[in-house]
Amino acid sequence: MLRGLQPDASESPGPARAAARKAESWQRILAVAAGAAAVASLAYRCFAAPDVAFLAGRGWRTNERPVDAKVQQWGQDHVPVATFVARAEVGADAAPPVLRVEAARAYRVRVNGAPVFASPDPDADWRRERRIDVSAALRDGANEIAIDVWNPRGPSLLRAALERAGRPLLGPDAWTVSVDGGPSGPAVVPDDTRLHPSHAVGPSAAKAFRARGVLVAGLLGLAGLAMALGSGWLARARARLPIYALALVHGLWTALFAAKLAALPLSTGFDAQNHLAYVAWMQRMHALPLPSDGWSMYHPPLYYVLVALCEAVAQGAVAAKLPSFAAGLGVVWATFALARGVFAARPELVAVAVLFAGLLPLDVYTAAYVSNESLHGALFGLSLWLAARALAAPRVRVADAARVGVAVGLALLAKVTALVVAATAGFFLAARVVQREGFAARPLAAVTGVYAGTVAAICGWFYARNVVHYGTPIVGNWNLPGRSWWSQPGFHTAAYYAGFGESLRRPVLAGFHSFADALYASFWGDGWIAGRASAAYPTETWNWDFAAIGYWLALPATAALLAGLVSMARRAFDARECGRRAVWSFLLATVGALGTALVALTLDLPYFGQAKAPYVLGLVPVFAVAFALGADAADRALARRGGPRAAQLGRAFWIGTGAVLWLSMAA
Repeated sequence: MLRGLQPDASESPGPARAAARKAESWQRILAVAAGAAAVASLAYRCFAAPDVAFLAGRGWRTNERPVDAKVQQWGQDHVPVATFVARAEVGADAAPPVLRVEAARAYRVRVNGAPVFASPDPDADWRRERRIDVSAALRDGANEIAIDVWNPRGPSLLRAALERAGRPLLGPDAWTVSVDGGPSGPAVVPDDTRLHPSHAVGPSAAKAFRARGVLVAGLLGLAGLAMALGSGWLARARARLPIYALALVHGLWTALFAAKLAALPLSTGFDAQNHLAYVAWMQRMHALPLPSDGWSMYHPPLYYVLVALCEAVAQGAVAAKLPSFAAGLGVVWATFALARGVFAARPELVAVAVLFAGLLPLDVYTAAYVSNESLHGALFGLSLWLAARALAAPRVRVADAARVGVAVGLALLAKVTALVVAATAGFFLAARVVQREGFAARPLAAVTGVYAGTVAAICGWFYARNVVHYGTPIVGNWNLPGRSWWSQPGFHTAAYYAGFGESLRRPVLAGFHSFADALYASFWGDGWIAGRASAAYPTETWNWDFAAIGYWLALPATAALLAGLVSMARRAFDARECGRRAVWSFLLATVGALGTALVALTLDLPYFGQAKAPYVLGLVPVFAVAFALGADAADRALARRGGPRAAQLGRAFWIGTGAVLWLSMAA
């Protein structure tokens, strides 16, 4: 459990209260600063970063193209040139016509065939509107304005207007466009919320309710009956509920693995073929690959080494799947450890958190595939628990810092996303030392030095190798020298981040529609269907009738989770003991940091599929704790308004939802 969640008896009440007030004041300042920094970072990306294609405002145009998830520009030196053409009638007037142009990411302007302007290539100031005097090239009567635009990292994008004295000389639909001299067609408004062409034939919630609605209603009724009959037993077994929950999850997972997951083809999963190629390369070469040796070989090697070791002991799909499967259960154990610490006096909430993690489709389907996500999630969760445990203690000990460093270092050897927990854990360990000891050099240097040194000793060699070979510690298949590629849409707009709802209608590939749909559909089910390219062929392993219904039933659970995060924020600022406040603040800060990083990732790499819930799998322990808080608040609210029977019905609904979500994975 987490030590130190009770007031520190080593301090007298007066000094303790004074220290708490001072810590609370700094906490609020730092929270505001962190929030402002996150907003500023995203705002810079949206409105200033030269490498981010975020389209603000109206008037942008591009060439029409069908929606797909194909890799564009891979292995090609030639960048297609889109030629936008408009025709304008210009009469005699004293005021000179001005052409206003913004284009991603380089362009040249011709008026009546004569070149009048060319931007740098690439144009770091592509967001800045240029006002080009074209009066010398215009003539009375009909004129043709042509703007060639090319973009090696996305579609060609143009916003242009011809004006005289503030009066437009071109209508909004005046532009046509052709690519590399091909057929000309109308220039269209860029839209990053268009659905995949196969989406209409994917699993439908309406059809699912017609096919399974009666059965689901029966399951909810059985859950209500079970709650009515078992409430007495639950009260008597309250102290042992976490162990029972763990046993139930392990039984369900073992049965699912034996019945379905072990038989799932190894090639099923996000980039599974490339993950298998990583393992095969190591087995063949008896060495670790460089990022340039294959599509997914930029990943840190820990997961692939474990798979290779398992395959050396036993051949077959089961051996290759064991690391992911065991790591998926590791996420459940990390949830158990964290929840047992923060809910030391509420074992029923620990059980709720364990069941949330164990029945969550995100954890289940990720553990079914050959992928480093589950191992990273388990080690990320372990880092969260160990850091929270260290922060809850009256003092941060050097041994605690070393333990956190080991977990973080291993997480960084599983996936680079662990940099988030590495940063937040390091900051909060140092802040806790300062809160307790002041800026005393010896304890601060001891804790931070041991933490950083342990992390560096475990994983530093991998990132140092990247620096030696590529000049940067973080290397991916998107920034390797000589590898130029992109995928649709290649840009983002505010509409993509503001939309939601398609995952409730047709969940498979609903992530093409919006950021929220992408996360929701891949959190409560395998909405990205293991990386398949068509909604017409969803992963056969899962039951999509139950899954489609589960997305609807999960709406209250999502509300409870969000309410729980709000409750965590209140606890972070209302707790009277510094250790308790530090724990809640650390957990929330990690959620905020990883959330900010995920949004930033989708801006830096604006491709379909970048917004995926597996990227936040390491936060499942925190989400499980938040859900337990939110569900407990709902339980108490129902009891106040409708009495014990209403509270029982609420609990039955949670049980029924969990059953439907599990059936979506197991049936």
